[in-house]
Amino acid sequence: MTTVRLSLDQIRARKPCAEMMAIVEREWPDGVPVTRKNCLRAAELGLTAHWVYYKLLPAEAWAKHSRARYLARAAFDRVQTQTRAKFDRTCWMAIWSLVRQYGVRVK
Repeated sequence: MTTVRLSLDQIRARKPCAEMMAIVEREWPDGVPVTRKNCLRAAELGLTAHWVYYKLLPAEAWAKHSRARYLARAAFDRVQTQTRAKFDRTCWMAIWSLVRQYGVRVK
């Protein structure tokens, strides 16, 4: 399969924000070969996947994107909720321990 390559002009024509375009120009000055490696690199650089879906993919891809995004978001929300609960419990346990050790200051 041939690797798709996006030229900087093709990207500019879709009017990305200046910050995103500067990152793309710095990272891929000769254009962006759309490879798995470069997609992972784009994520590391903080480039917005949603922009790419909206501006570069055909309309038919939106249904698949929406489903994948929904599933990823649901998994993220579950993990975030669990992590937040653990963080909150840890903070409350620290408060409890510190109150026992130092007491409470009352004005």
